Amino acid sequence: MHATDLEPLSVTVPEAARLLSMGQTTIWRLIAANELESYRIGSSRRVTMEGIRAFQRRQIEREQGE
Repeated sequence: MHATDLEPLSVTVPEAARLLSMGQTTIWRLIAANELESYRIGSSRRVTMEGIRAFQRRQIEREQGE
């Protein structure tokens, strides 16, 4: 396995928006509401892939609970 084959541990806000098919404003709102796990590296905000997966799981669970 090569390093390029590995999934990143975190992505930028624009990348998270693309992965979730959402606008960047929505991603920032989810981060502010602690709905999406993120952290800062210098002035750059990163969203964890685990946070993205956890958000997706919660959305699916909410939808199934309706």
